[in-house]
Amino acid sequence: MNLFFQCDSYTNLKTSTLKNGENFATKNSEAIGKDINNLIKKIEVETNKTIDEMVAIDDYSKKNISEFCEEQTKKIPEILGVTISFEPYIYSKKDSLFSIYFDKKQGKSVRIDSIYNYTNINLPNAIWYTKVISSKKSYWTKPYYASGANNLITDYSAPIIKNNKIIGVITYTLSINELMHIMHDFSLGKSGFGFLVNSDGMIITHPNPDFVLQQSLHQTLDNSVVADQILNSDKGFLPDFKIKESQNISISYQLLANKKWKLVTIF
Repeated sequence: MNLFFQCDSYTNLKTSTLKNGENFATKNSEAIGKDINNLIKKIEVETNKTIDEMVAIDDYSKKNISEFCEEQTKKIPEILGVTISFEPYIYSKKDSLFSIYFDKKQGKSVRIDSIYNYTNINLPNAIWYTKVISSKKSYWTKPYYASGANNLITDYSAPIIKNNKIIGVITYTLSINELMHIMHDFSLGKSGFGFLVNSDGMIITHPNPDFVLQQSLHQTLDNSVVADQILNSDKGFLPDFKIKESQNISISYQLLANKKWKLVTIF
């Protein structure tokens, strides 16, 4: 009888512990996701406002695009910079290409077109422009290391459409470190941590920098069933399983507002 009571007490305690863990994980994960989503939405909203301002300009050659980009960077403290790029001869008849990036960290502007042809569809580092032009849609790039910004970054690019014609692209550049800072601001327990993966399962933020853009979710978890479940569903909680001979963990995950990244929190 005493043994039965002990077993029953243990089962109830374990169930209660898992339930409390799920509540803690879900609450904190949702809070982190909310802050990241707010930043994503803020960038997208400001981009659309900037597009409206650009469309209203009659003569771009008379507009100080560098100062205009600088003004936009002040509206969102988290971003590294803003780029405005034009299709050939749109800025002026003298300049076949014209693209300005204002780097907030350095406090100066850079002419992108003096470095490379950003309209070249064969250049991987021009995808922030060429993919938007070809798809005619807004686009969050996969994170990449930008030598100019000296940062691991992601770009949100959107087309400038005037009179039903794409005349250029506006790009807001965000440091991946900003996303890490958001996650660090929340308590995830003594051994808990959060990270982001893209739609392919590639890790794009992680407390261990060696994992970033080098490991997939499958490699990190070493559990293809769990990794597939995370990648193939928008939201969920996976309790109490073992990972790579470590202690038992639980995972909370959710799709973020840009529909490109998933937040994964481990407890």
